[in-house]
Amino acid sequence: MEKKRIKVLLINKQRNISVDVIRGFGIMVVVLGHSIQVSLLLGEASFLWNLILIFQMPLLMYISGYAAGFSFPSKNPKLFIKKKVSRLLIPYLVWVIIHYFLRQFVIGDKVSFAGIFEAIYRSDFWFLRYLFMYFCLLWLVDCLLYYVLTKFKYTNDSYEHIVILMLLIGTIGINFILAKLPLIKYSISIWYYSWFVIGFITFMYKKVISKYINFIGNIVVIVSIATVVWKDMGHVAWNKVVGILIVLAICWTLYRLTNYVFKSKDLNVLKMGINALASIGKNTLPIYAIHWCLFFSPPFICGFYRNIRLSTGISYYVMTAVIFVMWLVGSLLIIKLLQKFTITRRVLLGVQARL
Repeated sequence: MEKKRIKVLLINKQRNISVDVIRGFGIMVVVLGHSIQVSLLLGEASFLWNLILIFQMPLLMYISGYAAGFSFPSKNPKLFIKKKVSRLLIPYLVWVIIHYFLRQFVIGDKVSFAGIFEAIYRSDFWFLRYLFMYFCLLWLVDCLLYYVLTKFKYTNDSYEHIVILMLLIGTIGINFILAKLPLIKYSISIWYYSWFVIGFITFMYKKVISKYINFIGNIVVIVSIATVVWKDMGHVAWNKVVGILIVLAICWTLYRLTNYVFKSKDLNVLKMGINALASIGKNTLPIYAIHWCLFFSPPFICGFYRNIRLSTGISYYVMTAVIFVMWLVGSLLIIKLLQKFTITRRVLLGVQARL
Protein backbone atom coordinates (compact mmCIF):
# COMPACT_ATOMS: atom_id res chain seq x y z
CA MET A 1 0.00 0.00 0.00
CA GLU A 2 2.81 2.41 0.90
CA LYS A 3 4.65 1.65 -2.35
CA LYS A 4 1.47 2.37 -4.29
CA ARG A 5 1.03 5.74 -2.62
CA ILE A 6 4.66 6.68 -3.35
CA LYS A 7 4.23 5.66 -7.01
CA VAL A 8 1.08 7.77 -7.36
CA LEU A 9 2.83 10.70 -5.71
CA LEU A 10 5.81 10.51 -8.10
CA ILE A 11 3.50 10.39 -11.13
CA ASN A 12 1.51 13.37 -9.88
CA LYS A 13 4.69 15.38 -9.33
CA GLN A 14 5.14 15.60 -13.10
CA ARG A 15 3.53 18.99 -13.07
CA ASN A 16 1.97 20.40 -16.22
CA ILE A 17 3.18 23.91 -17.01
CA SER A 18 -0.39 24.88 -17.95
CA VAL A 19 -1.30 24.79 -14.24
CA ASP A 20 1.23 27.53 -13.46
CA VAL A 21 0.13 29.46 -16.55
CA ILE A 22 -3.48 29.47 -15.34
CA ARG A 23 -2.41 30.48 -11.84
CA GLY A 24 -0.27 33.25 -13.29
CA PHE A 25 -3.20 34.54 -15.31
CA GLY A 26 -5.44 34.28 -12.24
CA ILE A 27 -3.21 36.34 -9.96
CA MET A 28 -2.69 38.93 -12.69
CA VAL A 29 -6.48 39.27 -12.96
CA VAL A 30 -6.69 39.80 -9.19
CA VAL A 31 -3.99 42.50 -9.30
CA LEU A 32 -5.72 44.13 -12.28
CA GLY A 33 -9.05 44.11 -10.45
CA HIS A 34 -7.59 45.83 -7.41
CA SER A 35 -5.85 48.33 -9.72
CA ILE A 36 -9.22 49.21 -11.22
CA GLN A 37 -10.80 49.44 -7.76
CA VAL A 38 -8.33 52.01 -6.44
CA SER A 39 -8.48 54.03 -9.68
CA LEU A 40 -12.25 54.54 -9.68
CA LEU A 41 -13.71 57.64 -8.10
CA LEU A 42 -17.04 57.77 -6.27
CA GLY A 43 -19.86 57.44 -8.81
CA GLU A 44 -17.71 55.83 -11.51
CA ALA A 45 -18.32 52.27 -12.67
CA SER A 46 -16.38 49.69 -14.63
CA PHE A 47 -17.85 46.76 -16.52
CA LEU A 48 -14.46 45.03 -16.48
CA TRP A 49 -14.23 45.37 -12.69
CA ASN A 50 -17.74 43.93 -12.24
CA LEU A 51 -16.81 41.07 -14.57
CA ILE A 52 -13.55 40.33 -12.74
CA LEU A 53 -15.37 40.17 -9.41
CA ILE A 54 -17.46 37.30 -10.75
CA PHE A 55 -14.65 34.91 -11.61
CA GLN A 56 -11.31 36.00 -10.10
CA MET A 57 -11.42 34.06 -6.82
CA PRO A 58 -13.31 31.01 -8.18
CA LEU A 59 -10.54 30.72 -10.79
CA LEU A 60 -7.78 30.75 -8.16
CA MET A 61 -9.68 28.29 -5.95
CA TYR A 62 -10.33 25.96 -8.87
CA ILE A 63 -6.73 25.82 -10.01
CA SER A 64 -5.53 25.51 -6.38
CA GLY A 65 -7.76 22.47 -5.98
CA TYR A 66 -6.44 21.04 -9.23
CA ALA A 67 -2.83 21.63 -8.17
CA ALA A 68 -3.56 19.91 -4.85
CA GLY A 69 -3.90 16.69 -6.80
CA PHE A 70 -0.14 16.67 -7.45
CA SER A 71 0.50 16.02 -3.76
CA PHE A 72 -2.40 13.65 -3.14
CA PRO A 73 -2.54 10.98 -1.87
CA SER A 74 0.39 12.05 0.28
CA LYS A 75 3.29 9.83 1.21
CA ASN A 76 2.78 10.85 4.82
CA PRO A 77 -0.47 12.56 5.95
CA LYS A 78 1.29 14.16 8.92
CA LEU A 79 3.99 15.62 6.70
CA PHE A 80 1.30 16.85 4.31
CA ILE A 81 -0.33 19.12 6.89
CA LYS A 82 3.04 20.29 8.23
CA LYS A 83 3.96 21.47 4.75
CA LYS A 84 0.72 23.39 4.44
CA VAL A 85 1.38 25.08 7.78
CA SER A 86 4.77 26.14 6.44
CA ARG A 87 3.47 27.11 3.01
CA LEU A 88 0.22 28.85 3.95
CA LEU A 89 -0.44 29.41 7.65
CA ILE A 90 2.87 30.92 8.76
CA PRO A 91 3.09 33.39 5.82
CA TYR A 92 -0.56 34.31 6.38
CA LEU A 93 -0.03 35.08 10.07
CA VAL A 94 3.08 37.17 9.40
CA TRP A 95 1.57 39.10 6.49
CA VAL A 96 -1.73 39.78 8.27
CA ILE A 97 0.16 41.21 11.26
CA ILE A 98 2.29 43.37 8.94
CA HIS A 99 -0.90 44.57 7.25
CA TYR A 100 -2.53 45.30 10.61
CA PHE A 101 0.36 47.49 11.77
CA LEU A 102 0.43 49.37 8.45
CA ARG A 103 -3.32 49.86 8.56
CA GLN A 104 -3.26 51.21 12.11
CA PHE A 105 -0.43 53.54 11.14
CA VAL A 106 -2.16 55.09 8.13
CA ILE A 107 -5.46 55.59 9.96
CA GLY A 108 -3.71 56.87 13.11
CA ASP A 109 -5.21 54.29 15.44
CA LYS A 110 -3.66 52.37 18.34
CA VAL A 111 -2.30 48.82 18.10
CA SER A 112 -3.82 46.23 20.44
CA PHE A 113 -3.66 42.47 20.94
CA ALA A 114 -7.43 42.32 20.48
CA GLY A 115 -7.05 44.09 17.15
CA ILE A 116 -4.32 41.67 16.03
CA PHE A 117 -6.46 38.69 17.00
CA GLU A 118 -9.46 40.08 15.14
CA ALA A 119 -7.31 40.73 12.06
CA ILE A 120 -6.05 37.14 12.10
CA TYR A 121 -9.45 35.49 12.10
CA ARG A 122 -11.56 37.95 10.07
CA SER A 123 -9.26 40.17 8.01
CA ASP A 124 -10.26 40.97 4.42
CA PHE A 125 -6.89 39.45 3.53
CA TRP A 126 -8.57 36.06 3.47
CA PHE A 127 -7.32 34.04 0.48
CA LEU A 128 -4.48 32.27 2.30
CA ARG A 129 -6.70 31.72 5.35
CA TYR A 130 -9.41 30.05 3.28
CA LEU A 131 -6.89 28.01 1.33
CA PHE A 132 -5.27 26.66 4.49
CA MET A 133 -8.65 25.61 5.88
CA TYR A 134 -9.48 23.82 2.63
CA PHE A 135 -6.18 21.95 2.72
CA CYS A 136 -6.96 20.95 6.31
CA LEU A 137 -10.20 19.39 5.07
CA LEU A 138 -8.27 17.70 2.26
CA TRP A 139 -5.80 16.43 4.84
CA LEU A 140 -8.74 14.93 6.74
CA VAL A 141 -9.76 13.16 3.53
CA ASP A 142 -6.18 11.94 3.10
CA CYS A 143 -6.06 10.51 6.63
CA LEU A 144 -9.43 8.77 6.27
CA LEU A 145 -8.51 7.41 2.85
CA TYR A 146 -5.21 6.09 4.10
CA TYR A 147 -6.99 4.39 7.01
CA VAL A 148 -9.70 2.83 4.79
CA LEU A 149 -7.33 1.51 2.14
CA THR A 150 -4.86 0.20 4.73
CA LYS A 151 -7.52 -1.31 6.97
CA PHE A 152 -9.39 -3.15 4.23
CA LYS A 153 -6.38 -3.59 1.89
CA TYR A 154 -8.12 -2.33 -1.24
CA THR A 155 -5.94 -1.85 -4.30
CA ASN A 156 -8.47 -1.10 -7.05
CA ASP A 157 -7.92 2.42 -8.43
CA SER A 158 -11.59 2.92 -9.29
CA TYR A 159 -12.58 2.08 -5.73
CA GLU A 160 -10.03 4.57 -4.44
CA HIS A 161 -11.54 7.28 -6.66
CA ILE A 162 -15.02 6.49 -5.37
CA VAL A 163 -13.78 6.72 -1.78
CA ILE A 164 -12.07 10.06 -2.44
CA LEU A 165 -15.18 11.43 -4.14
CA MET A 166 -17.43 10.36 -1.26
CA LEU A 167 -15.05 11.83 1.32
CA LEU A 168 -14.81 15.13 -0.54
CA ILE A 169 -18.60 15.38 -0.76
CA GLY A 170 -18.66 14.67 2.97
CA THR A 171 -16.27 17.55 3.64
CA ILE A 172 -18.69 19.92 1.91
CA GLY A 173 -21.21 18.87 4.57
CA ILE A 174 -18.61 19.59 7.24
CA ASN A 175 -18.24 23.03 5.67
CA PHE A 176 -21.90 23.78 6.39
CA ILE A 177 -21.35 22.87 10.04
CA LEU A 178 -18.12 24.85 10.42
CA ALA A 179 -19.71 27.88 8.75
CA LYS A 180 -22.01 28.20 11.78
CA LEU A 181 -19.18 28.38 14.34
CA PRO A 182 -18.34 31.89 15.67
CA LEU A 183 -14.66 32.15 14.64
CA ILE A 184 -14.23 29.49 11.97
CA LYS A 185 -17.07 30.91 9.87
CA TYR A 186 -14.67 33.66 8.75
CA SER A 187 -12.40 31.02 7.17
CA ILE A 188 -15.08 29.05 5.36
CA SER A 189 -17.04 29.67 2.18
CA ILE A 190 -19.14 26.91 0.64
CA TRP A 191 -18.97 28.63 -2.75
CA TYR A 192 -15.18 28.85 -2.86
CA TYR A 193 -14.65 25.43 -1.28
CA SER A 194 -16.90 23.92 -3.95
CA TRP A 195 -14.56 25.38 -6.56
CA PHE A 196 -11.57 23.90 -4.73
CA VAL A 197 -13.26 20.47 -4.71
CA ILE A 198 -14.26 20.74 -8.38
CA GLY A 199 -10.66 21.53 -9.26
CA PHE A 200 -9.43 18.54 -7.30
CA ILE A 201 -11.98 16.22 -8.90
CA THR A 202 -10.99 17.55 -12.33
CA PHE A 203 -7.41 16.47 -11.63
CA MET A 204 -8.57 13.10 -10.33
CA TYR A 205 -10.56 12.34 -13.47
CA LYS A 206 -8.40 14.22 -15.97
CA LYS A 207 -7.87 11.14 -18.15
CA VAL A 208 -11.62 10.67 -18.60
CA ILE A 209 -12.22 14.39 -19.12
CA SER A 210 -9.43 14.59 -21.73
CA LYS A 211 -11.44 12.34 -24.07
CA TYR A 212 -14.20 14.94 -24.37
CA ILE A 213 -12.30 18.12 -23.55
CA ASN A 214 -12.13 19.49 -27.10
CA PHE A 215 -15.87 19.37 -27.66
CA ILE A 216 -16.79 20.57 -24.17
CA GLY A 217 -14.13 23.30 -24.18
CA ASN A 218 -15.28 24.80 -27.48
CA ILE A 219 -18.91 24.88 -26.33
CA VAL A 220 -17.97 26.52 -23.01
CA VAL A 221 -15.90 29.23 -24.73
CA ILE A 222 -18.70 30.09 -27.14
CA VAL A 223 -21.35 30.23 -24.40
CA SER A 224 -19.03 32.27 -22.14
CA ILE A 225 -18.50 34.89 -24.82
CA ALA A 226 -22.24 35.08 -25.40
CA THR A 227 -23.01 35.58 -21.69
CA VAL A 228 -20.36 38.30 -21.31
CA VAL A 229 -21.63 40.15 -24.39
CA TRP A 230 -25.11 40.05 -22.86
CA LYS A 231 -23.74 42.16 -19.98
CA ASP A 232 -26.51 41.27 -17.54
CA MET A 233 -24.64 41.45 -14.21
CA GLY A 234 -27.52 42.37 -11.95
CA HIS A 235 -28.62 38.99 -10.62
CA VAL A 236 -26.55 36.97 -8.13
CA ALA A 237 -27.55 33.55 -9.49
CA TRP A 238 -26.86 34.65 -13.05
CA ASN A 239 -23.48 36.02 -12.01
CA LYS A 240 -22.54 32.63 -10.60
CA VAL A 241 -23.49 30.94 -13.86
CA VAL A 242 -21.40 33.45 -15.81
CA GLY A 243 -18.53 32.93 -13.35
CA ILE A 244 -18.61 29.16 -13.84
CA LEU A 245 -18.53 29.50 -17.61
CA ILE A 246 -15.72 32.06 -17.57
CA VAL A 247 -13.53 29.97 -15.23
CA LEU A 248 -13.92 26.89 -17.41
CA ALA A 249 -13.36 28.89 -20.59
CA ILE A 250 -10.17 30.49 -19.27
CA CYS A 251 -8.74 27.17 -18.11
CA TRP A 252 -9.58 25.50 -21.40
CA THR A 253 -8.17 28.34 -23.54
CA LEU A 254 -4.90 28.62 -21.61
CA TYR A 255 -4.51 24.83 -21.55
CA ARG A 256 -4.90 24.61 -25.33
CA LEU A 257 -2.71 27.64 -25.96
CA THR A 258 0.10 26.32 -23.75
CA ASN A 259 0.09 22.90 -25.39
CA TYR A 260 -0.06 24.39 -28.88
CA VAL A 261 2.79 26.82 -28.27
CA PHE A 262 5.16 24.24 -26.79
CA LYS A 263 4.41 21.66 -29.47
CA SER A 264 5.28 24.18 -32.18
CA LYS A 265 8.87 24.53 -33.36
CA ASP A 266 8.43 28.26 -33.89
CA LEU A 267 6.46 30.82 -31.87
CA ASN A 268 9.48 31.65 -29.67
CA VAL A 269 7.97 34.96 -28.59
CA LEU A 270 4.81 33.23 -27.39
CA LYS A 271 6.92 30.63 -25.59
CA MET A 272 8.69 33.42 -23.72
CA GLY A 273 5.33 34.90 -22.78
CA ILE A 274 3.98 31.55 -21.57
CA ASN A 275 7.14 30.92 -19.53
CA ALA A 276 6.84 34.38 -17.97
CA LEU A 277 3.21 33.71 -17.08
CA ALA A 278 4.17 30.34 -15.57
CA SER A 279 6.91 32.02 -13.54
CA ILE A 280 4.34 34.47 -12.15
CA GLY A 281 2.05 31.53 -11.41
CA LYS A 282 4.72 29.85 -9.26
CA ASN A 283 4.68 32.97 -7.08
CA THR A 284 0.90 33.35 -6.85
CA LEU A 285 0.65 33.36 -3.06
CA PRO A 286 3.53 35.81 -2.39
CA ILE A 287 2.26 38.16 -5.10
CA TYR A 288 -1.20 38.10 -3.57
CA ALA A 289 0.16 38.80 -0.08
CA ILE A 290 2.62 41.53 -1.08
CA HIS A 291 0.34 43.49 -3.39
CA TRP A 292 -2.54 43.35 -0.89
CA CYS A 293 -0.67 44.10 2.32
CA LEU A 294 1.76 46.71 0.98
CA PHE A 295 0.41 48.29 -2.22
CA PHE A 296 -3.37 47.92 -2.18
CA SER A 297 -5.01 48.04 1.23
CA PRO A 298 -3.10 50.57 3.41
CA PRO A 299 -2.79 53.32 0.73
CA PHE A 300 -6.37 52.72 -0.40
CA ILE A 301 -7.70 53.12 3.14
CA CYS A 302 -6.12 56.54 3.57
CA GLY A 303 -7.27 57.77 0.13
CA PHE A 304 -3.78 57.89 -1.40
CA TYR A 305 -4.83 56.74 -4.87
CA ARG A 306 -7.97 58.86 -4.91
CA ASN A 307 -5.93 61.97 -4.09
CA ILE A 308 -3.50 61.21 -6.95
CA ARG A 309 -6.39 60.83 -9.37
CA LEU A 310 -8.02 64.08 -8.24
CA SER A 311 -4.80 66.10 -8.23
CA THR A 312 -3.47 64.93 -11.60
CA GLY A 313 -6.72 64.60 -13.52
CA ILE A 314 -5.44 61.39 -15.08
CA SER A 315 -8.01 59.05 -16.61
CA TYR A 316 -8.88 55.89 -14.73
CA TYR A 317 -7.73 53.76 -17.70
CA VAL A 318 -4.21 55.19 -17.63
CA MET A 319 -4.02 55.10 -13.85
CA THR A 320 -5.20 51.48 -13.79
CA ALA A 321 -2.54 50.45 -16.30
CA VAL A 322 0.26 52.26 -14.46
CA ILE A 323 -0.74 50.91 -11.04
CA PHE A 324 -1.13 47.37 -12.40
CA VAL A 325 2.39 47.34 -13.85
CA MET A 326 3.90 48.98 -10.76
CA TRP A 327 2.21 46.55 -8.37
CA LEU A 328 3.13 43.46 -10.36
CA VAL A 329 6.74 44.47 -10.97
CA GLY A 330 7.10 45.73 -7.40
CA SER A 331 5.78 42.44 -5.99
CA LEU A 332 8.20 40.40 -8.12
CA LEU A 333 11.15 42.58 -7.08
CA ILE A 334 10.24 42.21 -3.39
CA ILE A 335 9.95 38.44 -3.84
CA LYS A 336 13.41 38.37 -5.39
CA LEU A 337 14.75 40.35 -2.42
CA LEU A 338 13.03 38.13 0.14
CA GLN A 339 14.45 35.02 -1.51
CA LYS A 340 17.97 36.09 -0.52
CA PHE A 341 17.43 35.49 3.19
CA THR A 342 16.51 32.20 4.83
CA ILE A 343 14.21 33.70 7.43
CA THR A 344 12.20 35.74 4.92
CA ARG A 345 11.97 32.78 2.55
CA ARG A 346 10.46 30.70 5.32
CA VAL A 347 8.09 33.11 7.07
CA LEU A 348 7.07 35.41 4.21
CA LEU A 349 7.29 33.21 1.11
CA GLY A 350 6.71 29.77 2.62
CA VAL A 351 9.24 28.18 0.28
CA GLN A 352 9.71 24.99 2.33
CA ALA A 353 6.77 23.40 0.51
CA ARG A 354 5.01 24.03 -2.80
CA LEU A 355 1.34 23.73 -3.64
